[in-house]
Amino acid sequence: MPLITIVNSSKNIKTYIVFLCLAISISVCLSSNANGDDRAIAIVGDEKIMKSELDILINNLSNQSLSVPTQQLRNILLRELINNKIVAKIALQNELDKSMEYRVLTKVSKERMLNDLFMKQKFEGIISQSLIKKKYANFINQHSNQDEIRASHILLKSEEEAFKIFKKLKQGENFIVLAKNYSIGPSANLGGDLGYFTKEIMVKEFSDVAFKLKLGEFSEPVRSKFGWHIIKLSDKRKIQPPVFSEIRGRLIRELKEKIKKEIINSGKSNIKIVILDKENYAYE
Repeated sequence: MPLITIVNSSKNIKTYIVFLCLAISISVCLSSNANGDDRAIAIVGDEKIMKSELDILINNLSNQSLSVPTQQLRNILLRELINNKIVAKIALQNELDKSMEYRVLTKVSKERMLNDLFMKQKFEGIISQSLIKKKYANFINQHSNQDEIRASHILLKSEEEAFKIFKKLKQGENFIVLAKNYSIGPSANLGGDLGYFTKEIMVKEFSDVAFKLKLGEFSEPVRSKFGWHIIKLSDKRKIQPPVFSEIRGRLIRELKEKIKKEIINSGKSNIKIVILDKENYAYE
């Protein structure tokens, strides 16, 4: 997650600073890596703001933020840095740095900073365009020739209620009207319409019946953990897999989640974890 996000609106640029103190801490910790032209660009009280601080913050911006003109972006960041230092100095005068809340947040912020920096390095070292395309190819293989259907359902609490509605349908009453009047599901106001979905999206009891129906056919009541369903099939088609550009972002997120999970699992095998208050807390 970028440390700072800046978004353009039609009227002005709104600045959202997320964990700015954390971002400043990163710049301080890494300032020793700055190149030889590093220099002070402002002084707030007795503290200097270095060019390397702004450079590091810019490197942690979201791609959307980088669409802002460079000089305007620098000025926004500098303003936030200066304002942050002003408020921080006032807070120190009020001895907020001695509070338990400050100590806890500082500790958590440092750990989050290390987490973010380490993961960023790992992602940059592992995730390549070829790896993303390989994952896309696997995705296409898994989803080729897969069916999806469009179905509606009437969800009812009891078997008795379900068979009463089923009898009305057999007598020719309108499915949509019955769904709007009797279904307890969130799709009731849509006449029970669930849109298109693949087999694994729904609970097994529902999908097993829905995917065997003929177009326009409705099922007998089917029980699931949600209640009793009467299902009607509206359409069936082959899935058209998305093009690479449409799901590239999703593929990258999934790769990042996999890498992070592997790192955490590896850490668990080497780091002892003990939950002392098991009655009130759990780590899963």
